Amino acid sequence: MKKTIIYVFIFLIILFPFTAAAESFGSIAKSSENLKTLSCFVTAESTMNHRKSRIEYTFSFKRDGLKMRIEYAAPKNMKGTIIALDGKYFYNYIPALNMKMKKKINPKSTRNPGKEMGIFFYYVKGNLAGDVSGMKITFRGKENIDIEGRKSRETLEADHYTFTRGRERQEVWFNSGNGIPVMVEIFAGNKLKLKMMVSDIKLNEPIDDSIFSLQR
Repeated sequence: MKKTIIYVFIFLIILFPFTAAAESFGSIAKSSENLKTLSCFVTAESTMNHRKSRIEYTFSFKRDGLKMRIEYAAPKNMKGTIIALDGKYFYNYIPALNMKMKKKINPKSTRNPGKEMGIFFYYVKGNLAGDVSGMKITFRGKENIDIEGRKSRETLEADHYTFTRGRERQEVWFNSGNGIPVMVEIFAGNKLKLKMMVSDIKLNEPIDDSIFSLQR
């Protein structure tokens, strides 16, 4: 009887982390499904092409019509540049060249603006569970992480997951409170390609449709 109790206890200890991980990712996937709008500030560091670069931009998204807007705050030569989609048209504004562009979106195009943001964009689109279904998912545990924002840093409790497929690996930290990915590291093999930090988050608050064109 004593041995049986010990075996059951050991089984529960082994099972608990996997159960907790499944429940955690389930709630993250659910928060992805429930997202209607998102506004935030993104800081991204790229090491592609053997050069390190840093960009900062405000990101706005509205699920209704898959509307998106990116407005760059840094580097200096890109400040004020806007990329926007209103569901029908693609807009681009480059203040350094005083150039505006408006182009009708081809619904058959396989180009997916935002895909370079990895798991963050899968989350925003609303089908996180489906988009990562072909990846191996490993729960690393809860961690306190520092997120660099527009003007300050903040410490958050996050659920750390690893997503792998072939040579692709993404380390993702989801805010334990609302499920939003607040830090993403994208690797090719062992080489870090992109690191993103997400701050100043406004979730499911009204966003005026005018910002998804060049009206303002």
